[in-house]
Amino acid sequence: MIKIHYCQHNDLYNLKQISLREGTTIKEFTMNILKLEGEIHAGVYGKLKEESYIIQNMDRIEIYEAIIADPKIKRKSRANGN
Repeated sequence: MIKIHYCQHNDLYNLKQISLREGTTIKEFTMNILKLEGEIHAGVYGKLKEESYIIQNMDRIEIYEAIIADPKIKRKSRANGN
């Protein structure tokens, strides 16, 4: 068994700890434990990982929400008065 920490995009300040079997991938974790469906963006300690990434002991798994607006474009638009 390995232990990990994780947080979800809608619960930023609540870090949870869970034990998983060795060899668990991010895809298995998000689908079977968190019950998330569709395309999931996840990372470990701030670095985006593929769904096939095998979770290691004491990893901090982060579930990211999709970006709906490019912050650079929004800043440029505000600077131009739009």
